[in-house]
Amino acid sequence: MDTPGYDPVAATGQVAGGANLVCFTTGRGSVFGCKPAPSIKLATNTPMYKRMEDDMDVNCGTILDGEESVQQCGQRIFELMLKRRPASRPRARALISAAPSSRPGCSARRCEEAHTWRRPCESRNP
Repeated sequence: MDTPGYDPVAATGQVAGGANLVCFTTGRGSVFGCKPAPSIKLATNTPMYKRMEDDMDVNCGTILDGEESVQQCGQRIFELMLKRRPASRPRARALISAAPSSRPGCSARRCEEAHTWRRPCESRNP
């Protein structure tokens, strides 16, 4: 998909176009996190990954560091994509979900999860 280069606009366009998982590369440490679709953040270098470990999902800098091949890193990313489920949420998504809901009648993180995954909200006032 052809989208603008600005991170939030590009990922939003991809999700609007039907993407249900975003693998997002960053070399400078973008703090972007996508709520409608999980985003897996791929750090392109180890120093940045270490500085932002709480917000990054995969350190791809291991390729430049000579610790693994492109194929090995690609396999790690692929396996993470396959096992993406609530028990292994990306870090950016966990930070977003920790924030209180801005929806009227909703107050729990559980409600945010329900809205994100398009399940009925259990805490919404009738």
